[in-house]
Amino acid sequence: MSFESGNMNYRKSEGPLFKFIIHNSSFVILLIILLMGLWLLGCSAGNETAGTSSGGQVINVSVKGIVQSDSGGGSNAVVMLYPKTYNPYLDPKTPDSLVDTTDEEGVYMFRNVDAGNYNLEVVNDAAGLKSLKQGILIPDAEDSVLVIEKLDIKKPGAIRLSLAETELIENGFVYIPGTSVYKKLSSQDIKKGHLLVDDVPAGSFSELVYGENDSSLYNLLTTDVSVVPEMNTLVSAYRYWGYTKKIIINTAAGGADITQNLIDFPLLVRLDSINFDFSEAQEKGNDIRFAKPDGTILSYEIERWDAINGMAEIWVKLDTLFGGNDTQYFTMHWGLQDAVDLSEGKAVFDTVNGFAGIWHLNEDANTNNAGYKDVTVYGGHGTGVSMDQKESAVVAGGQGFDGVDDYIDLGSKAGLDGAGSFTVIFWCNPDSLNFISMLGVLARGSD
Repeated sequence: MSFESGNMNYRKSEGPLFKFIIHNSSFVILLIILLMGLWLLGCSAGNETAGTSSGGQVINVSVKGIVQSDSGGGSNAVVMLYPKTYNPYLDPKTPDSLVDTTDEEGVYMFRNVDAGNYNLEVVNDAAGLKSLKQGILIPDAEDSVLVIEKLDIKKPGAIRLSLAETELIENGFVYIPGTSVYKKLSSQDIKKGHLLVDDVPAGSFSELVYGENDSSLYNLLTTDVSVVPEMNTLVSAYRYWGYTKKIIINTAAGGADITQNLIDFPLLVRLDSINFDFSEAQEKGNDIRFAKPDGTILSYEIERWDAINGMAEIWVKLDTLFGGNDTQYFTMHWGLQDAVDLSEGKAVFDTVNGFAGIWHLNEDANTNNAGYKDVTVYGGHGTGVSMDQKESAVVAGGQGFDGVDDYIDLGSKAGLDGAGSFTVIFWCNPDSLNFISMLGVLARGSD
């Protein structure tokens, strides 16, 4: 019969040995001592765990250091050693041997630590402080002590991750390897378009990773994230776009002179060969994007993109245009060759905001059915009658009307149908202007 203890296998005889012990009592004590020695040797070799090298040599590596804080948070802080690749959402809880609490002087110590690459995280929940020391290499050396430099514990910060143009899904999770930091995604996060990963130790992190419960594949979201105490660090959706430009809005007296805030306002952005290098973007501007300073994505519509002649007009929807302000800005991003076109007029000119129809009239002159497009969800496209002349206009192109029989029939699908009163805004350049001609700009009915 055989049994196994640790890594040592023993075979127990049922024959002559036992008979020899029974019938030769003078050797009993000697044999017992011999058997006990073999048993102790087996236990020593068979229980090779943390703190022991692969060759059986006992490794006694200790890690010690001091945590300090100007606010006195260095004492009674919990200190944890995490392997560099530790996944805080899926991996088992950190063993007690890798957790310590600092004494009144802020001193901590770990004993019998396996060789490897670790991060050291310090948390003082009572004081609201947190810190991280990365890249701690534990050597494979006998009876050594690794002393960590003093670690300042500070207020944590947060990472605001934009979810635009990503495939992150509800119940997925984002984490920083080798730390306790992770955050699950909710349906609300997806709807808002960003995820706030809070309670992050201040410092620089080489990896921010996304994973899913039912998958062994992980996606590296970004590298080199720097977190500042009590601040949100933005991880932009457009961090891999080649170029970024800040667009400043001046509504002060020296600018547009707008005194009130305007809500959900479509702002026109003009590009030309002087303020923009069209060769850096895709041929049709498919890679153009806009965002607020906090990373919130802004809807936009390209009315014209003429890279050859260096001209473009883009409508960007601002949730708030601040009046009397000369510091408000948003950012434009471009320079990603595989980006797809996200220009969408109905998102900029939303009917929820009162738009009943938007006709840019930038098409080539035509009499095609529904040849003049309404960009709102109403889809009140117009059909030209005797229309045969496209003109230059204040924004991109426009249409020429002869004042006799040229007009565009909007049909009955436009949001104007059934409306009581409404406002019409247009740019025109008439040959002559009088009250009678103005009455003919827009008419309802068959006449």
